[in-house]
Amino acid sequence: MEGQSFKIFLFISILIHLCFILLVSKFSLEPTVDQTLSIEITHLPQNNKPQAENPPPLPPPKKATKSIKKATKHRESKLAYVGSLNLVEPHKDLKSQFRKREDTILLNTKNPKYLPYSSRIKRKIESVWEYPSEARKKEIEGRLTLMFSILINGSLDQLQLMQSSGFQVLDDAAINAVRSAAPYYPIPTKMGIDTLNIIATFDYRIDYLQ
Repeated sequence: MEGQSFKIFLFISILIHLCFILLVSKFSLEPTVDQTLSIEITHLPQNNKPQAENPPPLPPPKKATKSIKKATKHRESKLAYVGSLNLVEPHKDLKSQFRKREDTILLNTKNPKYLPYSSRIKRKIESVWEYPSEARKKEIEGRLTLMFSILINGSLDQLQLMQSSGFQVLDDAAINAVRSAAPYYPIPTKMGIDTLNIIATFDYRIDYLQ
């Protein structure tokens, strides 16, 4: 009985060893190339993967979008705060202080504010204004209108012919008279202007009684 049990035990032991040997030989004989390739393909880095020719643009991260909105909102709040400090309004006031102050009158104005000054200007122009001898001989008559500007220091600024008499000789005589009378008198401070525009009409008429 004991001999039979020993045989059974020996048979089982041999069978176990054979199975173990078969398993070891299977793993030792099987090539490892396929396993290695499969592992490498599985663990390829992200940047080595094939990419599309025209990949679609990636949307910005949500966190970045929020930060941009935050920055914009912060900038707007800073601008609003600067505006609340009234830093812009004084700049406008400074510009208005340096704005050119001017007025326009007729040479024969009756305005008491300008009458004394305009009368002096008129007399100075009349002192150099003459009837052109050529026009007098040909009995040429006419009326024209000029506008000229006097600066605060009395110098002549702009001079333009607004309405011609129809005769070049008469127009030139009036223009030369305004230029010859310059410089004029400085503009009085009480008038409160820097430039005075004056519209003057020159009427050429021949008095046949003389």
